[in-house]
Amino acid sequence: MKMKPRLTEYLGPGAAAPDPSTLMRFVLAGKTTADLVWEFDYALRNLTGAPMPNEPERWLMPPEGNTGA
Repeated sequence: MKMKPRLTEYLGPGAAAPDPSTLMRFVLAGKTTADLVWEFDYALRNLTGAPMPNEPERWLMPPEGNTGA
């Protein structure tokens, strides 16, 4: 059974799907600057392996020059 996307159901039959930039504007409209900064910081910490806020400082990949000793 193929499920229809919820956006298509909301827009109704025959409605054109919004383009990616319109969807991005919709998502960002409900965010504050602080929300965006936090999400960007969180994503970078996940990518680099840096410690997350309010967690002990444990690095997956230590910063350059830090041998952990």
